Amino acid sequence: MTNVKTLIPISLQDLSLWPKPDLNSLPEHIRSLYLRRKLAIEGYARDESYKAIEEKTELNQKEVRRLIRRCTAFSESIGQIWGFFALIPNARISSYERRSPIDGIYRGRGAYAGAFEKLLEKYPDVREKIDSEFLKKGGGKQIFEARVTLRNLHDQFKSTLKEKGLTEDDYPFNTNDVAYRSLCSYCRSLSHRGGKVAMRARAGMDAANRDPVGNGKERLIRCLRPYSSVQLDYLKVDAASIIMIKNSHDEWLEVLVARWYIGLLVEEDSGAIIGAHAAFEMNPSGDTALEVVDSCLRSKPFDSDDCRSEYVDEGKALVVQMMPELEYQTFSSLKVDRGWANSATDVVNNIMDTFGCSICFGPTYSWWKRDLIERINGQLTRRGLQRFPSTYGSSPHDTKKDKPGETAKKLKIKITDLVAVVYGAIREMNEARKDNLEHSSPITVLRSALKNPKRGFFHQPIPRKMQEGLQLLAAVDERIVAGNIEKNVKPYFSSGGWRYTNITLANSWHLVGKKIIIYTNRRLCRNVLAYVKDTGEPLGPMQPIGWPRDSVMTLAERKMMARAGVRERGKDIPHDSLNRHVAEKINRIQREKKGAAEALKIAKHLTDKKRAKKEEAFSNDPVIHEESIGSQEEPKAEYCEVQEPSGAGNGVFDTSQMRPIRRKR
Repeated sequence: MTNVKTLIPISLQDLSLWPKPDLNSLPEHIRSLYLRRKLAIEGYARDESYKAIEEKTELNQKEVRRLIRRCTAFSESIGQIWGFFALIPNARISSYERRSPIDGIYRGRGAYAGAFEKLLEKYPDVREKIDSEFLKKGGGKQIFEARVTLRNLHDQFKSTLKEKGLTEDDYPFNTNDVAYRSLCSYCRSLSHRGGKVAMRARAGMDAANRDPVGNGKERLIRCLRPYSSVQLDYLKVDAASIIMIKNSHDEWLEVLVARWYIGLLVEEDSGAIIGAHAAFEMNPSGDTALEVVDSCLRSKPFDSDDCRSEYVDEGKALVVQMMPELEYQTFSSLKVDRGWANSATDVVNNIMDTFGCSICFGPTYSWWKRDLIERINGQLTRRGLQRFPSTYGSSPHDTKKDKPGETAKKLKIKITDLVAVVYGAIREMNEARKDNLEHSSPITVLRSALKNPKRGFFHQPIPRKMQEGLQLLAAVDERIVAGNIEKNVKPYFSSGGWRYTNITLANSWHLVGKKIIIYTNRRLCRNVLAYVKDTGEPLGPMQPIGWPRDSVMTLAERKMMARAGVRERGKDIPHDSLNRHVAEKINRIQREKKGAAEALKIAKHLTDKKRAKKEEAFSNDPVIHEESIGSQEEPKAEYCEVQEPSGAGNGVFDTSQMRPIRRKR
């Protein structure tokens, strides 16, 4: 009589797919029992009778069926059935469930196995309260502690049970620690299975964001050949420095900068730095992103007077400069974060139109999404920038920080010094041997890929027609044409403080007040193309009005020059001759008024003093006193005649010119 395999589902009847342990890791006595149990399961799967199975393995029908149920049970920890792991003696495939009742007699810790879980099953609201407090669950309607401690949580747990009427004879109050160890174990299990929610509640948002790191999952799209994927990011330079800007009149404008950025473009397969650009801005902009991408196209070395060539051989730091055969080489995918600089319309449109690549936007502040370029940023910082005496350090508590602003001014650390160090470090990193490249350098890997067709490298330069009229660095903007026909102010438009026009626009009075689209060359901002927005009519190349027509400034330099000019004007002290003349005249008048007032005050004081002496003499003379009483006439007051002091206008008085005058009665 054959056995019908009703206990093993059809999808699980292939036993070779079941999870199984390593036999070499099992002790001899456990291994022998495991093999007998496995032989019984395999016999059941081959439709052998229970009697035949028992003769071979000494396991009866009841035991065989129990083992099969254990093997086909689903495991949440491994995400599949337990398989042959369930045949290991004393292997627990489910959590312990207490069945015996809990009395009020203390019997030691071992007597309360499963009691805590049974308590939570009896009071599900207590479980919910523990979960919500520990994991901060409850939406925005509830306010939680920043990070509740297990002691505080245990106090809340005891208070909740007391409110439910539990006494000292009930569990957990009849135990020594009132289930504190059980609560700690339960909270640990919440942390283990809570995933990102538990990490955010117990360790903070940074720890929660690292949840995708090291999860064992392979990337869906892998980089299989050079230049198939590149990564773009920005490195914050935290060393205080001074920007020296030279205008067309050979005057240097000095600006102290605390932090600035350098953009990096890294090839993902070799880890080579193929593009870089220093941006002297508070935050990276779309101009920075396009400058970084554009720097990987041209193979021309840096000029000898360029600060970027100071610490690099032959003015070559980037890959395309050391390997001219990669000039105008394109790539298939660009990985960036969702920062404003990368998601700008100009950046997305210009890059996709020029390279024909896809742009993959990842989350911001997520280094694990672009771990390669983040690692290179850190290496570049440690190699040069944080070694400067004006460094701001990696954080406010970094001990390397020592008055960076004052140090930069004292040592005159210019921005060109930092740029030279950065590009020197870039050249060094491109030629440095790396462990993940089998101790080869990124440049060596790329040169090998060019020579070896098996590496799968495709030489895909930008079409020659696009190379001649490359619009990658064109800044697209919208402007309104200004002008006044009544005052004969010819049509023009303004951009960045400069006025532009040409013969066509100057004679197009009908365009005044209309919108036009302009394309400004970021490398030479005096070069501008304009089109009428409504009709698309080309207006041709525009020319700046006045002195900017001969300027060689870039778009970023023009913005920086405007900011520096405002700062320099704020430092100047104006010398207005008219204001100075008016101020001196007001001061002279105020001094004269003050002198006259002081003279009157002194005269009044002398008069009062003289009157007091006369009154005292009159009261002490008996003859005069009796005559005055008999006549009942009041004595006449004496007055001082005060002449205009000679020094009144200067606030100095000569009291010798004052004389008393006795008036007749």
